[in-house]
Amino acid sequence: MWMKCLSLLLAAATLQAAPAIRDIQPRGAQRGKTFTLYLRGEGLTQGAQVKSTLPAAFSQLTLSKDPLSEFAMTRPNTVLPFMVSLKADTPVGFYPIRVVTPDGISNAVLFSVGDLPEVEEIESKNHKQSNNFHEEAQKVPVTSVINGTL
Repeated sequence: MWMKCLSLLLAAATLQAAPAIRDIQPRGAQRGKTFTLYLRGEGLTQGAQVKSTLPAAFSQLTLSKDPLSEFAMTRPNTVLPFMVSLKADTPVGFYPIRVVTPDGISNAVLFSVGDLPEVEEIESKNHKQSNNFHEEAQKVPVTSVINGTL
C-alpha cells in the first residue's frame, strides 16, 4: 500500500500544470484591425493553440524580445505573441480567449472588440515619456479608445 501511494505521489509530481493566462496586451482592439496580442502567464509553450469565439485569424509569432517585460526572456514559457487579424464585421463585445497545450487548457480571459479607433498611451510603453502636465499631454482624437497600463 505504501509503495502505491509513493508511486502515485511521484507520478503527480512529474505532471505539468495546465497553462495559465495572467495578462493580455492589448486588452481590446478595433474591429477590422491587425495587431500583435501578447499572452502572459505560466506554461505558455511554443506551439500552443488559441481557442476563442473571436472571429479572427491567429498566427503564433516567435518571441524575439517581449517589449513590455525584460524578465520574460529569462523565464521561458511565460509569454506568447500572436498576430491577430480581426474581421471587419466582428460584432462589438467581449470574447473569451484560452490557450491549449499538451498539458491542458488555460483559464479564460476576456478580449474587447470595439468600433472606435484605438490609441496606445505613450507613457505605458515608455516610462520616461512624461504625460503628467497639460503641456506634455499626448494628443488623442476625441472619439477614440485609449489603451494604457496603471
